[in-house]
Amino acid sequence: MGFVSGKYLGRMFFVSSKKIGYALTGRSEDSRDRTIKPVIGTDNELEFWVKARKELQPEKKAVLEYPWLIKPNEEYDLKSYIIGNGVQTIDLAKELNLLHNDPEDIAELMEEILRKHKVEPDGKTPRIAAVVKTGRDSADGGQYFNMAVFGIIYPGANGKDEVKTFEVELKSGVFQGIATYTAKGPDVDPAHGEIITFEDHSKDTVSRAQALAEWEYNKLAKFSVIRDDGELVDTRVAAAALVLEEKWDSYTIGQKLRHETPVINAFNDAI
Repeated sequence: MGFVSGKYLGRMFFVSSKKIGYALTGRSEDSRDRTIKPVIGTDNELEFWVKARKELQPEKKAVLEYPWLIKPNEEYDLKSYIIGNGVQTIDLAKELNLLHNDPEDIAELMEEILRKHKVEPDGKTPRIAAVVKTGRDSADGGQYFNMAVFGIIYPGANGKDEVKTFEVELKSGVFQGIATYTAKGPDVDPAHGEIITFEDHSKDTVSRAQALAEWEYNKLAKFSVIRDDGELVDTRVAAAALVLEEKWDSYTIGQKLRHETPVINAFNDAI
């Protein structure tokens, strides 16, 4: 039994000024049987992982479990947030350093890492990544950054993988993002790096991150697929959000999960 059609999204992340969102959908039962958890005790300040809810075979685990967000420990006011849908997130966090503040340097590094890992093992699903830089770089004359670099590797013509990278300026009230699949239906087609732009209608409340995550999850309802027996499958797995506070001294994480009660995690960040 397989899927014959659907406006499938796959994985998606999007950014605006001071907001980062992540959306996760899945076609297989194993893919939908996942959650999002913080991982404590690493070298990074913050890691949020997509995790399976049951034990998986190593080859499946390598594809289905990964950090969707890493925030490295950094000495300066300029902060980095690395986002992805696979092992490339880990490599970007390891390789990114103060020499990679320039968008062209980040794009070059991102392309190198995406080509190293190729598309996912199914030969169809793209790998996507983003590096968000925000704040003032006190090590570079006080230059202010508020931008993101996106990257995608997808199956191109003649069996060759294609890579695209592009820089976007973060805007208040407008989300810009990228997904693994086009979500245009009726076929389930890999994306080729199309930028997705939409207005931020999430409520600006005390629990802004939680409100954004729940808004994301509700919006995902329309991205479903149809099996060859005619059954409509809800592919939603999780939605997560990070919201920076006004003085950049803290941020809040919110998430809405398919299998669990939503939680709010607030972190104090000594910026």
